[in-house]
Amino acid sequence: GGSYQQYVIVDAMTGVFPLSEGVKCEDAASHFVNPYTVCGFIDTLRKRHTGPLENIGLVHTAAASQLGQMLVKLAKEENITLINVVRREDQATVLKDIGAAYIVNSSEDGWETSLRTMMKDLKINVIFDAISGDMSGTLLNLLPNGGTLFAYGKLSGSTCNGIQFTDLSYKNKKFEGFLLTNWLLEHGQGLLTMQRINAATKKVHRGLSKPDGWSSSKYQDCNIDNMFEMLLENMKSTSSVTGRKLRIRFDQEN
Repeated sequence: GGSYQQYVIVDAMTGVFPLSEGVKCEDAASHFVNPYTVCGFIDTLRKRHTGPLENIGLVHTAAASQLGQMLVKLAKEENITLINVVRREDQATVLKDIGAAYIVNSSEDGWETSLRTMMKDLKINVIFDAISGDMSGTLLNLLPNGGTLFAYGKLSGSTCNGIQFTDLSYKNKKFEGFLLTNWLLEHGQGLLTMQRINAATKKVHRGLSKPDGWSSSKYQDCNIDNMFEMLLENMKSTSSVTGRKLRIRFDQEN
């Protein structure tokens, strides 16, 4: 609440983020949830990865999203291997254009075998899934023994299905949820939380300091009068709005 107030009182630790002078207002408005979630993924990965550090990597579904594109860029900067799961070829093209090396199209026959083989060859045992539904059980089944599947979204519209007892018990796989606020406040409201927020903030600001940096977002600009028209047009033209998030500008006229 309080979005339209002139003044608002917020928590100094978790509700205020200092921005450098060079950060544009547009980037400041979208600099929190997606970029900080990417930071949370990578921090969590480093804690959960088993095996040599030079082989550290993860699988990410719905990988052509704004968050997914940020993850592609930051993973590349930090030498983290990333397998991107998408459901259309045009989404694969979007990721290839920004440097993604490993892409699996879940609409193609045999994609499960391809993903299982990639994870085995690249020694990856951590997955972050934004889809849930039947994908939960499928991914847990494909995961190497001892690995971890994190659910952080429900794009399927369904609850997590198909989880097999043997995966969780005999194969020692783990199935957990991920939420940005839980990661930020994992250590309570103390010094460790401040250190975590500050470290993530520095990383995000570094991405905003250069054109098309890892933490920058892409938009289609619209105004208050044509936003619904543009939204409906986007929804009619494709089954997805990948790369076409709308940004409402009050300084833009028809």
